[in-house]
Amino acid sequence: MTAKKEVRFREVPAVRKAVAILRLLSRAADPMGVNAISKELELVPSTCLHILRVLAEEGLVVTESGTKRYTLNVGILSLARGLMRGNEMIRFTQPELDRISRRYNVSIIAAKTIDIEHSVAVAISHSSSAMRLNVEVGSRFPTLVSATGRCYAAFGNVSDEELAEQFPKLRWHVAPSRRDWKKQISEAKVQGYAVDIGNYISGHMVISVPIMDHDLMAYGIAAVGNETQVKKSKDDLVADIKAVIENIDKH
Repeated sequence: MTAKKEVRFREVPAVRKAVAILRLLSRAADPMGVNAISKELELVPSTCLHILRVLAEEGLVVTESGTKRYTLNVGILSLARGLMRGNEMIRFTQPELDRISRRYNVSIIAAKTIDIEHSVAVAISHSSSAMRLNVEVGSRFPTLVSATGRCYAAFGNVSDEELAEQFPKLRWHVAPSRRDWKKQISEAKVQGYAVDIGNYISGHMVISVPIMDHDLMAYGIAAVGNETQVKKSKDDLVADIKAVIENIDKH
């Protein structure tokens, strides 16, 4: 395993605060006022207001008509549209995710791994079952949880020291033992995919297959469904996802 070069960067507080505001508004069910935003993010209200005014000028947020409360503006969509237009993987994958979801009655999520702590959903197809995942495009989640996390641990050039540091921070429905988790990571290296049975979501099985870029995991495609149902179709489901990834590589 090659040593990772430490990346140094200069902290830019205003940028970090602006991003935090955008993420908060993306999660909010209703528009929020300056005081509510600053309290939630522990910002100085005047600083929060100045940042909101700049974001509004750039078309990323807008004040609700007749109030002083803020919500996301359509400028966010133009940024996302550029990502979707420029990402061949997302454009090619979505119809395939829909097909697999219908065939096996599972929810399918394609996620981009940002780093060892963060991943983001870039494409999703929900199953028709009553249980609906609380995940949408743009949702962020810890990289190392569930089956996708085992894949990243296996194919992300992660050291044992990093895994030992991150494991206690992970949240599960029923946490696996560290020993079992490491065994499952080793199995993922051999099989080319990882499985989570009931650890992350009670009564559900998650299968994740990595999408590699220069021998490192860049994305993961995960299927989530009823444990009994997914177990019966596991081999076919894995083969189907791997076939999709092979076609992505050809593109």
